[in-house]
Amino acid sequence: MLAQNTINLSEVDIELFLSKCVMVQKPECQELYIGFGNNIGHGHKFHILPFYETHYEAYYPEFLIKTNLTDFKLFLNYNFEKTLDVKEEQENDSLFLKDMNSILSYLNDNEIDKLVAVTRRSYKKLNDSHPLGNLKSVQFQDASLYAYWDGPNGILGFTPEPLVQKHENQWKTRALAGTINNQMDDFKKIILNDPKELKEHEWVITDLQNKIQMIGKVDKIFDTEVVNFGKLAHLQTVLHFYKDEQISFFDMLKEFNPTAALGGYPSKTSHQYLRTLEYYKFDQDDRFFGGVIGFESDTEAYAVVCIRNIQWNETSVIVDSGCGVVADSIPEKELLEVQNKRNSILGALFE
Repeated sequence: MLAQNTINLSEVDIELFLSKCVMVQKPECQELYIGFGNNIGHGHKFHILPFYETHYEAYYPEFLIKTNLTDFKLFLNYNFEKTLDVKEEQENDSLFLKDMNSILSYLNDNEIDKLVAVTRRSYKKLNDSHPLGNLKSVQFQDASLYAYWDGPNGILGFTPEPLVQKHENQWKTRALAGTINNQMDDFKKIILNDPKELKEHEWVITDLQNKIQMIGKVDKIFDTEVVNFGKLAHLQTVLHFYKDEQISFFDMLKEFNPTAALGGYPSKTSHQYLRTLEYYKFDQDDRFFGGVIGFESDTEAYAVVCIRNIQWNETSVIVDSGCGVVADSIPEKELLEVQNKRNSILGALFE
């Protein structure tokens, strides 16, 4: 049986590292866990759950690194001289507007309160550099870095949305829904008084409360606040809760994923309808946007939601962006929101 080896960044076999790897930054701190190599079936592990949970991987890496963002950037500067260049290949915002109109009609005729619409833009790769090279100039602020690749396919992003996190003898989650451009004057006042954004946020809080009741009990719901992520700001409400001891971390992730912030409310009915939209045709049940990557050891456990990312294959890079839709949503306004989210990740990695 292979042993799990804890190593330093200076000991990384780059060829093995680039063949398969997963990494995730602990929310609200600089700590980063990286795993690569064979799946040895024991030790500390990473959880990898696509959006629809049609398959799941518990990845026990042969090599495990605990590092921080400062040292990781030094590692990138030393090992990844070149950056990946891309050229726009296809935009699908017209399909997004088609989905928006379908969703609004559906919300008005059915017992669903919120759905999430997603748009995609694809780009042609102009060289064969690994996307990690594009991280060298990124300022890691207000978000958690995560990545996962296996062979030529991968995902990399900076998420403002932790899913769950062990917090002393409790657990912590947060509702993150409602978006505004924070370059506007009085943006905090505007979003805190926007009925559509507040309604969307309330459904996410309700969804999290319902899911917590399935695996434990809510301890405290904090006041809603406005938090920044780059040039965007979001409504955020933190919830602390207790988990039943017999519920595993993995079972909790399955219960929470996806929240109403990425799927809809109520969850089951929403997922059935999402499979009828144009966006579903891209990846169908293999969709990873909005999925979950987590880390679990004997002493800590946390997971993040896979948004604000790029995905890639041998020839292309894609950027997916989503927004919450309620009955009084305006399609053109929601399109602007997803474009702003898309531009935030493009600006960080390719400008």
